Amino acid sequence: MIKRKFLFLILMLITAVSYGQDAKKQIEKLHLPWMRFIWEGDSLAGRYFDKVGMSIPIKIDDLPYDFTAQLDLGAVHTVFYGKPLAPYLEMFPDLENKLDTALVQGYVGYDACRIFQHINLYLDKVPFKNIPIGHYADFGDSISMDSAKSNTPKHIGTIAPDLFQGKILIIDYPNQRLCVLDTMPGILQEKVDFVTFKIRKGRIKIPFVIGSVEKDLLFDTGSSLFSIFTSKDNSAFFTEPTSPIVDSIIGNQWKQVFKVYGQKITKDIKFGKQKMKPSIVYSLDDKGQKQFEDEENIIGTTGNVYFLDRLVIIDYKNKKIGML
Repeated sequence: MIKRKFLFLILMLITAVSYGQDAKKQIEKLHLPWMRFIWEGDSLAGRYFDKVGMSIPIKIDDLPYDFTAQLDLGAVHTVFYGKPLAPYLEMFPDLENKLDTALVQGYVGYDACRIFQHINLYLDKVPFKNIPIGHYADFGDSISMDSAKSNTPKHIGTIAPDLFQGKILIIDYPNQRLCVLDTMPGILQEKVDFVTFKIRKGRIKIPFVIGSVEKDLLFDTGSSLFSIFTSKDNSAFFTEPTSPIVDSIIGNQWKQVFKVYGQKITKDIKFGKQKMKPSIVYSLDDKGQKQFEDEENIIGTTGNVYFLDRLVIIDYKNKKIGML
């Protein structure tokens, strides 16, 4: 009886893998408007991480220069960084003239921000026309005029989920590409098991089953180092209090330095019907992090690590997400 059950489980697994591969082959035949992204690596406290962020090649209006911007679905608004953008505003008055004089409070975190209006933004040649983009004045790395005129792409900003509202966003992690569609391809409707997510300020919160309890996690592509990132208090949902620390990371994000500690996840975690791989939960002992999770009614954030071998489909129109 045990052998038969084991054989049945193996057959189910083989069928599921074959089913997903068949769907991916059919997706290739659709010739979707893919945009490539680039993994950016960095050293943090002497350790090198090869997937710290996802950068997309971009063009701005008709400027004859190449730029990149980070794909950050945990942000709220798409922005240009003021420091690296400064020499281009000097060179191109037409771009500077698109910048409103009024400040918008809270546009980027707790900071006020001016807004560029009627920007034509190209994500790896795919156009997003006549859109507003924030000007995060005191952020980014300053560059000289000579450097600005060189052929090396400059990291200029953040691509946030405001660009994708009312659309379908597909992130193909293995092939390092994404696309934005107006309608869901039929093959995806047929082959993908979707779950419904909540959304606030454009950011999505995915229901995961942790052990036997369903809780929401923010999906944040800007959180590239972690399967799960949470406050120290909420780490109890994922692991035992006595579980030893197996890792620690020191880094910085949006001007803030953080140190997080990793413990092995001891609970089964499911996304819809699919069980996620064993991993580590990283926690931050910070009141602000716990306050953010309480305000958003989440118990943490899930980043890219869980999905690196997956194709993720986010339907902003119908508030559902699935993966192959």
